[in-house]
Amino acid sequence: MNHERNSDVLYAAANTARELENSGIEILGLHSNGRRAVLILDRPPTMVGGHLKRRQPIGSCGQDRVMAAEYQGVQLEWTLRPPMLREVSHG
Repeated sequence: MNHERNSDVLYAAANTARELENSGIEILGLHSNGRRAVLILDRPPTMVGGHLKRRQPIGSCGQDRVMAAEYQGVQLEWTLRPPMLREVSHG
């Protein structure tokens, strides 16, 4: 990736991150997957539908599902966690 392309990718990611933060979404991280910038979000934006990227086991509690979507030239990713089961006392 040449320097000019790299700065364009970072500029697009910064603008998208600012827009998402203004809508109340927290940006947890940023990296490059080799093709585009990837923003890691605390939750999905309402205007984007994601697809399952991978599953991650989380002990006996089930699996986290990492979701991804393309948005304004960057990739967005967020994690969906299964609801935690609580033990119910029948006492």
